[in-house]
Amino acid sequence: MRLRDEFGSNVLGLQRGKTWYKIAFEAIAHPFNGILAVIAIVSGIMEDYKTLGVMIAIILLGLIIRVVQEVRANAEAEALKSMVSSKVIVYRAPEGTDLEKDPKGVSTVRRCIVYHMDSRCR
Repeated sequence: MRLRDEFGSNVLGLQRGKTWYKIAFEAIAHPFNGILAVIAIVSGIMEDYKTLGVMIAIILLGLIIRVVQEVRANAEAEALKSMVSSKVIVYRAPEGTDLEKDPKGVSTVRRCIVYHMDSRCR
């Protein structure tokens, strides 16, 4: 119990995928979109509204395509992760054994097989 209190359970943290708005923000911050935005601003200042409209359309279309593709890719990656079964072999030393000071204590290590990363091995 001492190690569990100090380090927590033998469970991997859940990894969450990026949300669509984080993906959209990263896509907006892309340097190519910055260049297109500068061109759009210059076109607006020069009153070339046709070019301004085209630049805004290109930026929005690229943003939408990137967000949709990344959300779909993340969903597929999560589906693949759920198909993978994790098997972990955990070696635990008996209580009170310090393996650094007592290398012979390695022969007394218990072997546990843990499926799906739950912490049944104590």
